[in-house]
Amino acid sequence: MTRKVMRLLGSRYGIAAILLLAVIAVVVIAKANSDPNPGNGVNNGSTYSDDAGSGAPNDGMEDPGSDAKPSSNLPAKAVDNAKAFTKAYIDTDKSQKDWFAGISPYLTGEKKQELKQTDPSRVPIKEIRGKPELTGNNVNFQTDAGLLLLRMVEQDGKWLVDGIDFQNP
Repeated sequence: MTRKVMRLLGSRYGIAAILLLAVIAVVVIAKANSDPNPGNGVNNGSTYSDDAGSGAPNDGMEDPGSDAKPSSNLPAKAVDNAKAFTKAYIDTDKSQKDWFAGISPYLTGEKKQELKQTDPSRVPIKEIRGKPELTGNNVNFQTDAGLLLLRMVEQDGKWLVDGIDFQNP
């Protein structure tokens, strides 16, 4: 009996069956280790980066600093600050210095450092469409160029932008 099994496994059909089982195992393992919610709205297929040339892509959605307090129910002040930031962010008809001065009051310290040298002409958005949508700590804006996602955190009693992501339509 063992000899028959070994002969079958050594044949081209046996080898094909072993390879098929290996492929199925790899697919099952990969699926088990992947994001169970791929449409969660964070960098879903786009790679817009506000970072000014650090070499590595930056989606702006890294973990906030230890002094930041995320909230699942954003207050009106957080949404107001997100709106004010977005208005200043898309106002790209300014010098880099004036543009940065306009967005700085709405950014965490870490995000200020990341955007300090950003060229405003890299911002692809010219117009906001519709009202903001809230998802968790994010305030999302439909724009003429896609979806702008802003992660808001509370720092020192102020609601600030700590993450910026962009999804192409």
